[in-house]
Amino acid sequence: MDQKARGLLAYLFGIIGGLVIMFAFKDNTKETNYHAGQSVVLCAGFIAIKIIIIILCAILTFFSVAIGISLGFLIAILGILNTVTGIAYIALAIVGMIKAYKEEEFKIPGISNITESIFKSKLG
Repeated sequence: MDQKARGLLAYLFGIIGGLVIMFAFKDNTKETNYHAGQSVVLCAGFIAIKIIIIILCAILTFFSVAIGISLGFLIAILGILNTVTGIAYIALAIVGMIKAYKEEEFKIPGISNITESIFKSKLG
């Protein structure tokens, strides 16, 4: 499998794909490992945000029922935030796939710094 396909598959399959690409293939280029690491961090961040939103919705729903005051507006805002983060994740993953396939550098602000600190031994 060539480097282009590896980078693309890392974004396509999220955490699992990124880790498999990064650690199963010993002949990866630095760019392929970077895309794989960035894919892992991007997907993990997305999952963490989703978990936080779910917990907040559960807490708001509980208090809404417990005290009898409608907090539907806040829950609706969290629903919109949930949708926006999903769209942003998909958009960033698609851009990452395209950049990886073109063998171009793609650094997501914030995510790239975390990627470099977590996977520094594999990146350089």
